[in-house]
Amino acid sequence: MSVTSYLYVLEFRNGTEIVAYHWHPESPSEAAEPHLHIGSAAARADSAVRPRELHKVHFPTGPVALEQVLRLAISEFGVAPRGADWDAVLRAQPA
Repeated sequence: MSVTSYLYVLEFRNGTEIVAYHWHPESPSEAAEPHLHIGSAAARADSAVRPRELHKVHFPTGPVALEQVLRLAISEFGVAPRGADWDAVLRAQPA
C-alpha cells in the first residue's frame, strides 16, 4: 500500500478547523506539495499576519503520516486515545 494523497483535519466538535494537513499532487492548484493550514480557530481576525486569512496560507511541510496526526491530537490537543497502548500501536505502524 502507498499513500497517493491525503487530507487530515483536526477540528472541534462544532466543525471549526484547528489544523489541516493536505497533499494532493494531482491538483491543478499551485499547492500540490505537502502543506499545512492553520485552522480558522487559530487564524484570528486581529492577527498581525493576514488577518481573517491566515487559514488560507499553504505552509510547506514534508509528507505527514496519519500516525503523526493522531499523535499530535493525543499529545498536544488532549484527545482521549482508545487504548492505553496507543503509543506502542502508533510506533508499530510501518513508515
